[in-house]
Amino acid sequence: HMLEPHPWRERIEGLLGHFTQLSQAHQSLVKARRQVELLTPIAVAAEAHRSLAADMENCQHQLDAVDSYFRTRLVAWLTPRLQTHGSALSAAARIKQELQTEIEALDETQRYLKNEIEKTGGQRLRQLPLLLETQQALLTAKRRERQRLQSALQTVGIAAECSDSRSGQNMLLDTRQGFETLPQQLENLRLELAQQSSLLAEQRLQQARVLTDLRTRIDEEQSQLDALSEQPGNIPNWLAEVRTAMAVALNLPESQLVFACELISVAEAELDWQPAIETVLRRFALSLLVPDRHYRAVSHYVETHALVDARGRGQRLVYMRVNDKPLLRSPDRLHDDSLIRKLVLRMPENVMQSVEVDDQTSLLAWLEQELRRRFDYRCCQTLEQFQRAPGLALTQNRHIKLGTQHHEKDDRPGGTDSRRFVLGWDNAQRLSDLRGSLSGLRQLQQSVLKTISDMESDSRLLSKKLAAIDTASGVPDFDLIDTARHQREIDALEAERCAIEDSNDAVRLLRERLNAAIERRFAAQHDRDAQVAIESNLLRENDQASHWLERHQSLLNERESQGTLAAHRLTFDALDAQLHNHLSQLQEIAEFAELQSQTSHAIQVRLNALHSAAEPIHADGIRAMQKFLSDSPEERNDLRADWLYLDGFLGLLDQLRHEDLPRHEARFRERLNDNVTQELGVFHAALQCEHQGILSKIELLNGSLEQLEYRAGTYMRLEPRAVSDREIRDFQSLLRDCLSDAFDDNVAANEARYARIERLIRRLREEERWREKVTDVRRWFDFTARELDAISGAERSCYEDSSGQSGGEKAKLAFTILVAAIAYQFDIDPNQSDDDRLHFVVVDEMFSKVDDRYAEYALQLFEKFGLQLLIVAPLDAKARVTEPYVGCYLHTVKHEHTRTSDVICLTADEYDRAQQLNSSERKPARKASRAAGEKTSQAPSKPR
Repeated sequence: HMLEPHPWRERIEGLLGHFTQLSQAHQSLVKARRQVELLTPIAVAAEAHRSLAADMENCQHQLDAVDSYFRTRLVAWLTPRLQTHGSALSAAARIKQELQTEIEALDETQRYLKNEIEKTGGQRLRQLPLLLETQQALLTAKRRERQRLQSALQTVGIAAECSDSRSGQNMLLDTRQGFETLPQQLENLRLELAQQSSLLAEQRLQQARVLTDLRTRIDEEQSQLDALSEQPGNIPNWLAEVRTAMAVALNLPESQLVFACELISVAEAELDWQPAIETVLRRFALSLLVPDRHYRAVSHYVETHALVDARGRGQRLVYMRVNDKPLLRSPDRLHDDSLIRKLVLRMPENVMQSVEVDDQTSLLAWLEQELRRRFDYRCCQTLEQFQRAPGLALTQNRHIKLGTQHHEKDDRPGGTDSRRFVLGWDNAQRLSDLRGSLSGLRQLQQSVLKTISDMESDSRLLSKKLAAIDTASGVPDFDLIDTARHQREIDALEAERCAIEDSNDAVRLLRERLNAAIERRFAAQHDRDAQVAIESNLLRENDQASHWLERHQSLLNERESQGTLAAHRLTFDALDAQLHNHLSQLQEIAEFAELQSQTSHAIQVRLNALHSAAEPIHADGIRAMQKFLSDSPEERNDLRADWLYLDGFLGLLDQLRHEDLPRHEARFRERLNDNVTQELGVFHAALQCEHQGILSKIELLNGSLEQLEYRAGTYMRLEPRAVSDREIRDFQSLLRDCLSDAFDDNVAANEARYARIERLIRRLREEERWREKVTDVRRWFDFTARELDAISGAERSCYEDSSGQSGGEKAKLAFTILVAAIAYQFDIDPNQSDDDRLHFVVVDEMFSKVDDRYAEYALQLFEKFGLQLLIVAPLDAKARVTEPYVGCYLHTVKHEHTRTSDVICLTADEYDRAQQLNSSERKPARKASRAAGEKTSQAPSKPR
């Protein structure tokens, strides 16, 4: 490059400084957005919790007001009823008195008719009704006992209805012989049913234990599923909860405390070995790796705190101190079948984001060293390899050799269950297995519940049968159920009475009149009893209503004076809306109490449901608070993961949304648009200005070159073109992209533009070579020299480089480019007079190896562009070509004794005369310098 570079450093440094401010503003904005993002779930949980709290408060108020509400409504219902009871009582008393008068008259009629019958029928007819009544009472009692026994026998499955086909009798209940076999049947059946009941109770107890175990397993696996859904790894949730509690207490991010299993995974191609590898590594994999710098804090926490999970259950923790000192790799080479070769070690992404690269490397190096030291097991494909192995070895069947003597194999359930695997950072398979297992467990739970329900039904049936046996055993004598004897007596007495009455017509007529009077008296008695019941009910209701009215009104007055009734009335409208249809259908005071109980129960159920719904929201809020404090540990001085600090979290969110975030966004936009983007625009404009300046200068130079004959009938023209360099073109494209959407003022556009600017600034700051290259506008051009016909302008030749040309042609082309570059540097306009300007150029032995005609061409170029030359060259015959262009000679003379030198200035004429005087003398070669005047050229001189 013969052109001088433009000094962009100061402008770039200013741009970098502005971007530093922009980066700080962006970091503050990102942090504020992140905090808003993390605080928003807290606000959502708070809003949901507030809504539920408002509903719970309303429910509680309604629950508190239910008693006052129903007392108020009952008072309103009782008051008009008491007013109607008086008239109803009067009517009932009048009707009762009328019926009583009728009954008394009918009683008198019956006495008269009975006397007449006795007079007419004789003593025996008077005795028969008493005898019939006695036998009928005995028959009724024994029939009732027989029905009770018969029902009990039907319950236990003893056929009590079977009859003898010839006699028509029930062989079990109608004969004493059959009845006497019943106690033994009942005792045998009792023993059988008692044995069945005992066996059923034992089976039910077993099923209850199975159900309890299933519920425990479902709870544990659901807890594991929930925990694994929130984390990428396979750490058991109880262990993750222990770590979370420790990290919060120590004010450390959880990513600083990793378990070994989070860094280890079985290679994809080796998954067949995972059960065996899990068996060997499980204890080590569940060890917490504690960096040396956190060791004291962690050990103090473990010593002074109970290690419990979220349910408060004590847990076991193994932790290992990871020394920060460099580890020396074991010199022993791993054998080809080593367990270690089947593992992949990698940092989880959440740890990579918060742990320095050196710390990651150190931790992985320590882990690899520890695995090599303790778990270099040989994985044997066959039993013979296993038996021959000299040291640690294992097979795919989890057969483990711990030395020459100690061997283990664990085939207990769960060893091959992938749900228990802990290695690896991808838990998708484990989640799938857990979901499948949960589905199976829930189906099994439903099956067990149905079995228990069936057993309970069977147990109730057995209890019912045993109770029926006790009932049947309570009839010890056949006489207690012998109804046939009394039926025969009744039939005989009825036949005797009919015979006596049929033999006497007067008695028969009197009997008919008596029966009619009895019937009328029975009807009147029934009606009177009904009226007595009505009157009694009215009196009871009236007394009860008066009592309740007085009691409720007194209690309401007391609550009114205390001020609680006014608060309760605030909920009456809501309760009316819920209970209006039910209240309108109530007819009894007891129904009010029942409805009040149902209403209280329904409100309590809803309140409990709201409490249950609030619990997970409360837990979600706590988790969101913990997540926020883990991400923003600087806020832990003022906030804690507790609902008591909710207002602090919401206040911070409100401040972020309405103050901090708008301020950070405004500052970010200001620095992005007004500082960095503007600075980039100015920088881009300056680059484009220089780019255009070069093009303009080239056009001026081409105007002068057009006037200078390059070869006979031709002239040269320089044509710039955009360079094809990838880095420069990428820089130009990136710079344009940074300015392309400068007027789009929205979050997405600003973030996208910031990312592009950051990419550009990072390279400008970190890659000095690239920066110097791409900001050097001279490098944006490639030049082509075209030789054109002076008359037609047609192209004769095109020179993109000097290949394929002779030495002289190369020199001539080089002179053209050189003079054009110098003229560009001096900002020379060949078409304007520059007599008052000095354009000084020094050349050293420029024409020593150049043909005279090309040297003369070069001197003509210098003259055309008004350049003044100082030519340093030996004064030999080669330099004669410069003589027409030389103004004076500067000759250097060295003194041999003083070791000093003088510079002698001679005009061209003086030099010619001196040359003629000394032409006969031969002197050592001297070197001279000759300075050109207005016609700048190069001239030879003798050696100094």
